[in-house]
Amino acid sequence: MSYIKSLPINDTPEIFALHENANITFAQNETNAMLTGLLLLQPKTSSGGGKSREEVMEETAKEILEKVPKPIPLDPLNEKYPVMYEQSMNTVLVQEVIRYNRLYVLIAYPSLKPLASWVIDLVARMKFINDWIDNGMPSVYWISGFFFPQAFLTGTLQNFARKKVISIDTISWDFKVMRESLSELSKQPEDGCYIRGLYLEGARWDPIKQMLAESRPKELYVDVPVIWLIPTANRKNPDKGIYECPVYKTLTRAGTLSTTGHSTNFVFAVELPTDQLQKHWIKRGVAMLCALNY
Repeated sequence: MSYIKSLPINDTPEIFALHENANITFAQNETNAMLTGLLLLQPKTSSGGGKSREEVMEETAKEILEKVPKPIPLDPLNEKYPVMYEQSMNTVLVQEVIRYNRLYVLIAYPSLKPLASWVIDLVARMKFINDWIDNGMPSVYWISGFFFPQAFLTGTLQNFARKKVISIDTISWDFKVMRESLSELSKQPEDGCYIRGLYLEGARWDPIKQMLAESRPKELYVDVPVIWLIPTANRKNPDKGIYECPVYKTLTRAGTLSTTGHSTNFVFAVELPTDQLQKHWIKRGVAMLCALNY
């Protein structure tokens, strides 16, 4: 009885093989849930600054419309980037533009950001698309800026398959985390593509050892360096020395299967070098994210 009474009231994250940062995430989630509940209980008829709630909402809507760029005309785009057997990226670009043009009518892509941050994110995504249209294919793709990143990944595999004249079914991804910074990668690789814009949760990337490492205290998310996606034919998946890190669009690690057969949230898995067993990082809940909730 004395021993039981000496045990802590609140269990530490280590009991569940979690990093101590998990306590911070838990506290943040609890606080956000409580404050969100309090806000929902507030009366909806209050006014601020002499303006009614409807007037404030109308002004906000007008400000958002002023920030958001205009839809991109498709006819000039199709002329500049026609459907080509040798270049699947043209089709990916046109499809992305069509999706974002529809987005101006109805909010559609998964995001946990509040409205103000969401608008900033949308403007950044459209800048990525417009830069691609004006200046040609980028040397490093912002994977978080795609409405449907799975189409981009499939397009990259198609380009490799058609270039090598082999079946796409025999091709899978190999991965290399680059030492070079974004500014140093001014040219596309011979095969595959460079991607950026991912965040790592539950671990960090050690640039010296070039492998996964434990998170630093109070560091919940870290930027992932540029990753080279390398299409490889008849590749044998390594059985040790790597962690198959899932990539999600948002912090909500769940989704539903869409009509395309892809998850609405899960993108794909990236193999990251590690000197630990996979189960260590699985218990840590390590994953990569395309976007955070702020």
